[in-house]
Amino acid sequence: MDILYVLPTTKVSKLKLLISTTILCLQTLTCFASTESVTLEKIKQSKTVTIGVREAAAPFAVYTNGVGKGYSVDICNTIVAGLEKHLSVKLDVKYVPVTSQNRIEFVKSGKVDLECGSTTSTRDRIKEVEFSYPIFITGARISVRKGSTITDYKNMANARVAVVSGTSAEILMRSVLNTAMSHGQGFVIVPVANNNDGVNDLASGKFDVFSTDDILMAGAIASNGLENKLIRTGSFISIEPYAIMSRKDDLPFLKLVDSMVAEQLTSGRAQQLLEKWFDTPSFHYKVNNLTASNFNFPAKSIAFP
Repeated sequence: MDILYVLPTTKVSKLKLLISTTILCLQTLTCFASTESVTLEKIKQSKTVTIGVREAAAPFAVYTNGVGKGYSVDICNTIVAGLEKHLSVKLDVKYVPVTSQNRIEFVKSGKVDLECGSTTSTRDRIKEVEFSYPIFITGARISVRKGSTITDYKNMANARVAVVSGTSAEILMRSVLNTAMSHGQGFVIVPVANNNDGVNDLASGKFDVFSTDDILMAGAIASNGLENKLIRTGSFISIEPYAIMSRKDDLPFLKLVDSMVAEQLTSGRAQQLLEKWFDTPSFHYKVNNLTASNFNFPAKSIAFP
């Protein structure tokens, strides 16, 4: 599923120069248009940036004791620093816990200014909210108990399959189910609240399969100490670009966020954060080539299929 395209060094340099120029242009544009941004005006008046954080989406976002932590949260904290410079004001950060079920509504209603977690940019979601350049690209996969005869999403007949309610993985798995039923290979889908519930219920035997994005699955298995009980298996069944969510129809704010995200991706800052959160004594995850390529040349993308 990984796609590898290596650009010559000279072309990479030219691309990075082009990106740097684009970032400068974006920042200049937002300087002229910032008064038209509802979000920027709200932040300036309140001197507070409200960040929506998933409670259990390690290593991207974890909400504990009123504080958000993780790769995506660090990306957003750097955006806040950029907003302080842009607005010439010291900003407080308020972390608000969000779930897969309410995160989009929280952005739309203004309860959060940025949602920093593991949200995939999809065709349906871009009708309701804005997405930054992708900060990570992964794909949906399945996990099973060690020793299971299920090795891929194509042989889950009669299985009990858990998915996190309100996620793109749930929508995808229902599509997989429709195809399976047409071949007499149906299975049962059961929604769960979050990734921690998914892996723990799988380990206990409540379900036969848990399906979610591969990186979230790996994070949940590691953080719950289930490496000896569960395995991630099968091929990717989607491409999932994660991005920062912000309000719809606030183009000046989106341009500013995009410029700050692009700078982190191309400067090496995001790579440092990946190493911080994805290569630890308790968690090791090899980043795929899709993500690495996006760091060289950020481009807006949506989930496939």
